[in-house]
Amino acid sequence: MTETKNSKSDRSNWVIAILTAIYVLSFIYFTWRPFDKDIIEVKCANDLFLKHDWGNIIFDQFFHIRNSGQLQGNITKIEGLIKGVDEEKYKRKIKAINYNYVGYNSSYPFLEILLNPNELYDIFFSFYKEACKENLDTIAYYKSKIYDEIIKIRSNSKYIDLARLPIEISDSSFKKIKKFIYKSGLEDIKEGSYEYIVQIWKNNENSPFFTKCYSFEIYNIQIEQLKESVKDYKRGNFFYSEPLSSPNYFIKVKLSEIVKTDERYKHLVDECNK
Repeated sequence: MTETKNSKSDRSNWVIAILTAIYVLSFIYFTWRPFDKDIIEVKCANDLFLKHDWGNIIFDQFFHIRNSGQLQGNITKIEGLIKGVDEEKYKRKIKAINYNYVGYNSSYPFLEILLNPNELYDIFFSFYKEACKENLDTIAYYKSKIYDEIIKIRSNSKYIDLARLPIEISDSSFKKIKKFIYKSGLEDIKEGSYEYIVQIWKNNENSPFFTKCYSFEIYNIQIEQLKESVKDYKRGNFFYSEPLSSPNYFIKVKLSEIVKTDERYKHLVDECNK
């Protein structure tokens, strides 16, 4: 009789132990979900759009980003390197500063992009090297000077419709502004062959999860097209709109992917991670 009671007690203890184990494992799985993760997939267009803002060259590229995993993912950093093939002609480290969603005109500062499970975005990222404080102060000075000139022109005008008033700042002011724009980066672009690498980090990890390398060509006719946009600064149009977003004020280059087996791939990756 005692053995039967002990046997029943043992079985009860085993049942309790098993149920407890199941509960603990279930709690761990559904709380920490150790087998679930984010799976962020990235596709990028083989086109690069170049424009400038007060001479600072901006590189725009389209990205299709999707999280096909079961946990939220987080794009935390996007950086790149563009340099001339000879490495001395032109070299610039850049990072994604702004972005805008396809179909929307608004631009947002890039801090991070959260991707819920099965969420996707079609995004244009703008890459550039942020202007130094000295350049920002100079730009602010020129903007103030141009604004004063525009106000003076308007106050002395007999035009009833001031919105249609043709405005041009003085030649002396424009000459200084043009020199500053060229020195700020526009004169650095030369005709020739270039290489470009883009890397993306997620969840503040130490290493990028996405890397692509490309080569492309820039021609003199495209450079002249960019320089043509400088005339808009003489007309002061950038105070009222975004002239540099016009199709007339950017150039489009075709990217050719450099595959991992190419010697240039490893060289670009090493350069970018220095």
